[in-house]
Amino acid sequence: MQTISETVKPEQVLESLWKKSRFASYFYQGVDLIPDSSIPTLALIIYLSRLSLFYNPEFIEKLSDDELTGLLVHEMLHIVLNHDHRGNRDGDTYLQNLAQDMIINSYIRDNRKTFFSKKSQYLHDVPELILPEGIPVIPEDFFSETYNYDPVWEEVYIWLKKLPQEEIKKLRFNPPPGNGSGLSIQSRSAIDDLADALNSLDLSYNKAPMEKYTRIKNMDGLMFESSSGDPVPTGVHIMNRKTDLNVAESKLNHFMNFARKDEFCRDERIFMEVTSLINAPQKTDLTWQEKLKSIVDITAQSNEWEYTSRKFNRRYMSQGIYSPGRAFKDREAITVVVDVSGSMVMRPGDIESAFGIIEALLKKFRVYLLCIDETIFVPEKLGDLFVKSSRNGKPYEYKKGDWRYIKTGSSGTTYFSSLFNSYMDNHSELLIVITDGYIYDMDKLKKYRNTLWLISENRDEKFSPPFGRSIKISTAKPERRLRQSGGEA
Repeated sequence: MQTISETVKPEQVLESLWKKSRFASYFYQGVDLIPDSSIPTLALIIYLSRLSLFYNPEFIEKLSDDELTGLLVHEMLHIVLNHDHRGNRDGDTYLQNLAQDMIINSYIRDNRKTFFSKKSQYLHDVPELILPEGIPVIPEDFFSETYNYDPVWEEVYIWLKKLPQEEIKKLRFNPPPGNGSGLSIQSRSAIDDLADALNSLDLSYNKAPMEKYTRIKNMDGLMFESSSGDPVPTGVHIMNRKTDLNVAESKLNHFMNFARKDEFCRDERIFMEVTSLINAPQKTDLTWQEKLKSIVDITAQSNEWEYTSRKFNRRYMSQGIYSPGRAFKDREAITVVVDVSGSMVMRPGDIESAFGIIEALLKKFRVYLLCIDETIFVPEKLGDLFVKSSRNGKPYEYKKGDWRYIKTGSSGTTYFSSLFNSYMDNHSELLIVITDGYIYDMDKLKKYRNTLWLISENRDEKFSPPFGRSIKISTAKPERRLRQSGGEA
């Protein structure tokens, strides 16, 4: 039987939540609150065909009202984003659930000052959304290596999965701007504790350690522990049955119908985001980095084995059978040309952003670098600059960090005829041209269809490429939004 002390705090928090977010309140009006000391923290699950929040009374008493509010929003977003805690088939359940938590916590961290905002109330007198210290967010290493600032959980999981276990232990979270304002991360924080928890896990076997499971109402749940054995202050991930996921989706649609009828709720930012998410669940707007990677994947080939008639299969020659043999196809080339003319207007940040993506290709491709002003030339290093080389043969093979030696706006006007009308003859590789798009002899260029124009962020006018495709560079990080899963990991 429930005692008054076990239910007072959750009821008080839900009452205050009504004033902060009608949307979140409508959600929890359809949730049963059930104290249960057998669960280490809390969990939002389908139980007896109802959404039920099981919580440990001792655990929530250790939290402030604001921290409990943050955890309630966290659990709600798992339902909104349709997170299946069972994870994808043949995947590492532990890391998949970790990635799901990282996605939600990072969204809350980045939107903590505006989560409760309304259409006419954005930054003024908006309560801040707080999460307890020490919970997992997306590591900064993920953003610096992938240039993906708006990932779904599968993308974070794939990145985590590729890391050796010892590398996971080295990950660190950077605290958000403004020390002490929401999700403050201390020097010894969640990633250290989670790394310790991974000590018993051989990542190659795709299994979560059994000691990380707990059971509630005959269901398995996955939890995160600190090195001391205490639960990390986040929810337990219950392995719901597939039919339970259908029930959860039905409950979500039900309370959304109530929320739509409330004009105060309709003005909330979170309601607008979730409505947009439900109406258009598929990702349609790619970042310029994702567009670049997609084009490279389509138009350029990486290391691979191929069957070729130029090299016959000797195994069958004794039988008089001629069969194509297998040969290793070496790294294909990509040619990158940078406009360094006097008319070129490009900030160092544009160059760095562009080559950040190009450097991610170095393991799969040879990247040859050329520069162009009034004519095409091969660069060579002189001190801390690239200058014109006296040789006219093979172009310079780009190495990581070489973008620092590129200086634009050096001399002359941009003429591209030497590149397209002569140099690219007998070439077929992907050509990436980094320019501001102000090209003097545009109408005289010979078409090279396999061209990708990377246009400076500083250019205000629309750029219409004479052939090939164009992408405008953007150094601004997109605001993290709510996005549903992107598919199988």
